[in-house]
Amino acid sequence: MNQKITLLKKKEIKELAEIFKKSFSCSVYAEKWNTENSIKRITEVFEKNKEYCFIAKIDEQIIGAILCSAYQHYNGKIGFIEELFISSKLQSKGLGTKLIEKAEQNFKQKRIIKTVLLAHTKASAFKFYKKKGYQENYLVQLEKEL
Repeated sequence: MNQKITLLKKKEIKELAEIFKKSFSCSVYAEKWNTENSIKRITEVFEKNKEYCFIAKIDEQIIGAILCSAYQHYNGKIGFIEELFISSKLQSKGLGTKLIEKAEQNFKQKRIIKTVLLAHTKASAFKFYKKKGYQENYLVQLEKEL
């Protein structure tokens, strides 16, 4: 198996959207993603942050991605992991680790001082992030239906 991490290209978004849709429609997230909205979400992040979006491939087949952004904070730039997802059949093969390492390496090259993300506490990804050194902080996400 030939594993590769590369920058996401616009022409790959539609294929990636199918993996995204399946990844976040699982019972833990209970989100009702369809192909159209998945394409919109990936495109939204990609168009503003091309240099921070990477895909994982096995034998030239796209199997997942990490979509990131960066923003200015009072003490420097912060990297934000918007989305990280791997095809469910191919999880636990080290590709999530390779994607996160690639994003962190890219952030460091761009002098980004910290990486942050949001994670569902009941998802397996939460344990994965903790294992990778991410720690809970004092912030809590608040939301309100409109």
